[in-house]
Amino acid sequence: MRFANIFVNSENIWLREIVESARTEASKRRGVLIICETIANAKRIERIIKRRPGQNADKVTLYVTNDANQEFVTEQIEQIQEGTI
Repeated sequence: MRFANIFVNSENIWLREIVESARTEASKRRGVLIICETIANAKRIERIIKRRPGQNADKVTLYVTNDANQEFVTEQIEQIQEGTI
């Protein structure tokens, strides 16, 4: 599934859009994969999602990789269950 591009004026709005979109899709019993440009962004988004009221932290998993272990992470990602982020 591909979503339309969204352009925003601030980092806070950017983060809110990502978090709300992920939660909306997960609530539809879909597995959600968020691909970030940096590991720091991935960790920040993970923290924000886990802190949201009503979010089951066990349903949020952080996958970070570099070229050395990309194959291992790819195998893990293929096992994402419905409703997880």
